[in-house]
Amino acid sequence: MRPMRGGRAFHSVPGDKSGVVPWGRKGDEWDSTAIAQHWRNVCALAGSCDTLLPRAAIVAPEPTMSRLLAVLLAAVALTASAADEKPDLAKIRGKIQFVSSFPDYKVKVVDSFADLHVKLVESFPDEPGEWQIVESFPDYKIQLVDSFPDFTIHYVESFPGVR
Repeated sequence: MRPMRGGRAFHSVPGDKSGVVPWGRKGDEWDSTAIAQHWRNVCALAGSCDTLLPRAAIVAPEPTMSRLLAVLLAAVALTASAADEKPDLAKIRGKIQFVSSFPDYKVKVVDSFADLHVKLVESFPDEPGEWQIVESFPDYKIQLVDSFPDFTIHYVESFPGVR
Protein backbone atom coordinates (compact mmCIF):
# COMPACT_ATOMS: atom_id res chain seq x y z
CA MET A 1 0.00 0.00 0.00
CA ARG A 2 1.37 3.42 -0.90
CA PRO A 3 1.23 6.52 1.30
CA MET A 4 -1.84 8.76 1.43
CA ARG A 5 -2.29 11.24 -1.42
CA GLY A 6 -4.81 14.02 -1.05
CA GLY A 7 -6.42 12.35 1.96
CA ARG A 8 -7.17 8.99 0.24
CA ALA A 9 -5.29 5.71 0.43
CA PHE A 10 -3.94 4.30 -2.84
CA HIS A 11 -2.56 0.91 -3.74
CA SER A 12 -0.98 -0.61 -6.83
CA VAL A 13 -3.09 -2.68 -9.16
CA PRO A 14 -1.32 -5.27 -11.34
CA GLY A 15 -1.48 -4.38 -15.01
CA ASP A 16 -2.23 -0.71 -14.37
CA LYS A 17 0.24 1.49 -16.22
CA SER A 18 0.03 4.34 -13.73
CA GLY A 19 0.43 1.87 -10.90
CA VAL A 20 -1.90 3.85 -8.64
CA VAL A 21 -5.72 3.83 -8.28
CA PRO A 22 -7.92 4.71 -5.35
CA TRP A 23 -9.31 1.56 -3.74
CA GLY A 24 -13.04 1.31 -3.27
CA ARG A 25 -13.90 3.73 -6.11
CA LYS A 26 -16.42 3.20 -8.90
CA GLY A 27 -16.23 6.25 -11.09
CA ASP A 28 -17.21 9.21 -8.90
CA GLU A 29 -18.81 7.15 -6.09
CA TRP A 30 -17.37 5.10 -3.25
CA ASP A 31 -17.99 1.35 -3.32
CA SER A 32 -18.68 0.34 0.29
CA THR A 33 -18.49 -3.37 -0.53
CA ALA A 34 -14.98 -3.00 -1.92
CA ILE A 35 -13.88 -0.94 1.09
CA ALA A 36 -15.30 -3.51 3.52
CA GLN A 37 -13.57 -6.35 1.65
CA HIS A 38 -10.31 -4.40 1.67
CA TRP A 39 -10.45 -3.98 5.47
CA ARG A 40 -11.35 -7.66 5.94
CA ASN A 41 -8.23 -8.58 3.95
CA VAL A 42 -6.04 -6.16 5.89
CA CYS A 43 -7.37 -7.43 9.24
CA ALA A 44 -6.85 -11.05 8.16
CA LEU A 45 -3.22 -10.31 7.26
CA ALA A 46 -2.61 -8.46 10.53
CA GLY A 47 -4.35 -11.13 12.58
CA SER A 48 -6.64 -8.64 14.33
CA CYS A 49 -8.18 -5.26 13.61
CA ASP A 50 -7.44 -4.12 17.19
CA THR A 51 -3.79 -3.68 16.34
CA LEU A 52 -4.66 -1.60 13.26
CA LEU A 53 -7.45 0.51 14.73
CA PRO A 54 -6.76 1.38 18.35
CA ARG A 55 -9.68 2.52 20.46
CA ALA A 56 -8.37 6.10 20.40
CA ALA A 57 -9.12 6.20 16.69
CA ILE A 58 -12.76 5.28 17.29
CA VAL A 59 -13.47 7.44 20.36
CA ALA A 60 -13.55 11.24 19.99
CA PRO A 61 -10.19 12.80 20.76
CA GLU A 62 -9.68 14.20 24.26
CA PRO A 63 -9.45 17.90 23.26
CA THR A 64 -12.92 17.66 21.72
CA MET A 65 -14.32 16.10 24.88
CA SER A 66 -12.58 18.76 26.98
CA ARG A 67 -14.13 21.53 24.91
CA LEU A 68 -17.55 19.92 25.17
CA LEU A 69 -17.19 19.59 28.93
CA ALA A 70 -16.09 23.23 29.21
CA VAL A 71 -19.11 24.42 27.21
CA LEU A 72 -21.50 22.35 29.33
CA LEU A 73 -19.99 23.65 32.58
CA ALA A 74 -20.23 27.24 31.34
CA ALA A 75 -23.89 26.75 30.43
CA VAL A 76 -24.67 25.30 33.86
CA ALA A 77 -22.81 28.16 35.58
CA LEU A 78 -24.71 30.78 33.61
CA THR A 79 -28.03 29.08 34.33
CA ALA A 80 -27.26 28.81 38.04
CA SER A 81 -26.17 32.44 38.34
CA ALA A 82 -29.28 33.63 36.48
CA ALA A 83 -31.51 31.59 38.81
CA ASP A 84 -29.87 33.05 41.95
CA GLU A 85 -30.47 36.67 40.97
CA LYS A 86 -33.41 38.55 42.42
CA PRO A 87 -35.67 40.52 40.07
CA ASP A 88 -35.36 44.30 39.82
CA LEU A 89 -37.90 45.15 42.50
CA ALA A 90 -38.02 48.84 41.58
CA LYS A 91 -39.73 47.86 38.32
CA ILE A 92 -42.47 45.79 40.00
CA ARG A 93 -45.24 48.34 40.23
CA GLY A 94 -48.54 48.90 38.55
CA LYS A 95 -51.49 46.59 38.00
CA ILE A 96 -51.08 43.30 39.84
CA GLN A 97 -53.18 40.16 39.52
CA PHE A 98 -52.92 37.39 42.11
CA VAL A 99 -52.91 33.96 40.44
CA SER A 100 -52.59 30.35 41.58
CA SER A 101 -50.54 29.15 38.57
CA PHE A 102 -48.16 30.50 35.92
CA PRO A 103 -47.05 33.61 37.82
CA ASP A 104 -44.45 36.13 36.75
CA TYR A 105 -43.13 36.11 40.34
CA LYS A 106 -43.65 33.99 43.44
CA VAL A 107 -43.94 36.18 46.55
CA LYS A 108 -44.01 35.54 50.28
CA VAL A 109 -45.68 38.03 52.64
CA VAL A 110 -43.58 38.63 55.78
CA ASP A 111 -43.80 40.92 58.81
CA SER A 112 -40.17 42.04 58.87
CA PHE A 113 -37.05 42.20 56.70
CA ALA A 114 -39.00 42.27 53.42
CA ASP A 115 -37.33 42.88 50.07
CA LEU A 116 -40.16 45.17 48.94
CA HIS A 117 -42.61 47.30 50.93
CA VAL A 118 -45.95 47.35 49.11
CA LYS A 119 -48.71 49.96 49.36
CA LEU A 120 -52.05 48.99 47.83
CA VAL A 121 -53.58 51.92 45.89
CA GLU A 122 -56.84 52.41 44.03
CA SER A 123 -55.35 54.31 41.07
CA PHE A 124 -52.10 55.55 39.52
CA PRO A 125 -49.65 52.92 40.80
CA ASP A 126 -46.64 54.83 39.44
CA GLU A 127 -44.02 54.51 42.20
CA PRO A 128 -41.99 51.39 43.07
CA GLY A 129 -43.96 49.27 45.53
CA GLU A 130 -47.36 50.76 44.65
CA TRP A 131 -49.70 48.02 43.53
CA GLN A 132 -53.23 48.24 42.17
CA ILE A 133 -54.99 44.90 42.42
CA VAL A 134 -56.88 43.99 39.20
CA GLU A 135 -58.76 40.98 37.85
CA SER A 136 -57.70 41.37 34.19
CA PHE A 137 -54.94 42.92 32.06
CA PRO A 138 -52.24 42.97 34.76
CA ASP A 139 -48.73 44.30 34.41
CA TYR A 140 -47.51 41.43 36.60
CA LYS A 141 -49.00 38.15 37.82
CA ILE A 142 -48.10 37.31 41.41
CA GLN A 143 -48.49 34.00 43.24
CA LEU A 144 -48.41 34.06 47.04
CA VAL A 145 -46.31 31.18 48.38
CA ASP A 146 -44.98 30.00 51.74
CA SER A 147 -41.65 28.64 50.50
CA PHE A 148 -39.10 29.36 47.78
CA PRO A 149 -40.28 32.88 46.86
CA ASP A 150 -38.60 35.06 44.26
CA PHE A 151 -38.78 37.90 46.80
CA THR A 152 -40.61 38.88 49.99
CA ILE A 153 -43.06 41.73 50.57
CA HIS A 154 -44.52 43.61 53.53
CA TYR A 155 -47.74 45.63 53.25
CA VAL A 156 -47.37 49.25 54.42
CA GLU A 157 -49.58 52.35 54.60
CA SER A 158 -46.79 54.77 53.66
CA PHE A 159 -43.29 54.82 52.16
CA PRO A 160 -43.52 51.90 49.72
CA GLY A 161 -40.47 50.76 47.77
CA VAL A 162 -37.36 48.62 47.80
CA ARG A 163 -35.65 48.02 51.12
